[in-house]
Amino acid sequence: MYLLFSTLLSAPLPASVAHDCQNQSRSTLTAHRADILLVAEAKEGCKDKECVRLGNTVAPAKPDKCPIELYTAGTDVQRPFEKLCLLNVSTGSTLFSNKSPEEATKRLKKAGCKCGADAVILNDVNREGANPMSWGRSTAKGIGIRYTQQAPATAQGQQPPVSPGQTATQPPGNPASPQSTALVAPPPPRPTPSKPSADPYKIAKQTTVLIDGQNPGSGVIIAQSNDIYYVLTAKHVVATSDEYEIVTPDGRKHTVAPQKIKRLPKLDLAMVEFTSKRDYPVATLGNSDQAKQGMNIYVSGWPIPEQAITKPTHLVTKGDIVGLQDGDADGYGLLYGNNTAPGMSGGPILNAEGQVIGIHGRAAGNQESGKVGINLGMQISLFLQSAPQVGIDLQQLGLKAQK
Repeated sequence: MYLLFSTLLSAPLPASVAHDCQNQSRSTLTAHRADILLVAEAKEGCKDKECVRLGNTVAPAKPDKCPIELYTAGTDVQRPFEKLCLLNVSTGSTLFSNKSPEEATKRLKKAGCKCGADAVILNDVNREGANPMSWGRSTAKGIGIRYTQQAPATAQGQQPPVSPGQTATQPPGNPASPQSTALVAPPPPRPTPSKPSADPYKIAKQTTVLIDGQNPGSGVIIAQSNDIYYVLTAKHVVATSDEYEIVTPDGRKHTVAPQKIKRLPKLDLAMVEFTSKRDYPVATLGNSDQAKQGMNIYVSGWPIPEQAITKPTHLVTKGDIVGLQDGDADGYGLLYGNNTAPGMSGGPILNAEGQVIGIHGRAAGNQESGKVGINLGMQISLFLQSAPQVGIDLQQLGLKAQK
């Protein structure tokens, strides 16, 4: 049979399609399918130019939730290994299915368990936008690998660990000999490399945009679909019939079509769009229902230049939530002590994990001397609840409402 394989990370496959060997009695190339899994096995007798070799045998499948390591590159694997299987998975694309890249990565590890792999090398993760025939989905590709050697043993001269219930056969004090060995417990698996902790300052700088118009303000990129980016801001920033431009963190200007501005009723919130073929980071929405007094938050925005700050400069100020209120006519429920300035309205309010939990927009205090004193923002949960009223499809944008 014929199988077409995609390029591997560190050891690219030949450009030609893998063919069966000429002598069918001596060699075969078989494919083993398990839902979203493809495993290749090349037996003896194949010539290198005719057969793809991904290990001479296929390992037995493991439980779906087996402990499996995830690497982002083959060079990160610190132990000898062989490539066992090619993995190509995708999330569901229905209205209520989880279409996030995290779900695709989770399914990739599950597929690695099915092919008996010890670890998975992640090759690619993509978020595919929606179209008239689909709600969109995320895909992930990778390689299942099997370790060919155990983890390094203990340092020379040290007694190796013994598993519970086992005893060393070599008596203490006797020199080691070929006839005197110890029963050694297998080394624990290497932990999956942990992701670096979220940096709210870095996230804020990458996702906060300047909205230039008659009343300049700020906004935050919350979604992307193909070349279209979606920015959440305060409604009063884009309240007038004006020509607006979005200035992204790289300094590029993007025109905003007036008919693409969606203003939410009864809330000081709006969503605007811009188009670009460049890749811009997208902020993650958090759970604003977890907001409480004393919680650390960060407000991000672009103040209007004035006597001291003479040119557009991105600012992030750290502070605490000092109070919560209900029943405000414009939706302002978060009260906080961060320093802000005119022009930061519409900018994101982030938690310590760098997730957007609100939109900044109002200040109490003396307006003549700038925005000082207590500031107010709107919870992100209000946007998620009200967005469908103006035709914003949260599922199509890949956004999920928080409880």
